[in-house]
Amino acid sequence: MWLAGAVLIDANLHQADLRTAVLWHARLDGADLSATDLTGADLTGAVVKGARFQLADLRGADLTGTDLATTSLTGAVGDATTIWPAGFDPAAAGLVTARDDAPPLRPHSSHDLPR
Repeated sequence: MWLAGAVLIDANLHQADLRTAVLWHARLDGADLSATDLTGADLTGAVVKGARFQLADLRGADLTGTDLATTSLTGAVGDATTIWPAGFDPAAAGLVTARDDAPPLRPHSSHDLPR
């Protein structure tokens, strides 16, 4: 999915499938990316001020040049292939490091529950 330069300010992307999406320099200020699958996504230079990434899957994502200082990352998952911005400490931000053999998260919503 090609979303380079997209303006997604305050967008509700909760549980979206953004695997391998190209989000170069996208504006995601205040966006809800909680429980979103961003495996392999390229967020190089994205603006994410106040964005929420709780429980997001960031394995293999590239966050080069992305300022994560005001984002919420508690419970988000990264791995050895996740590229973090220079000087960023994933553990201090509340991120979980996945084992190499861990399956994708694929969170479920209340819409997926049997009725």
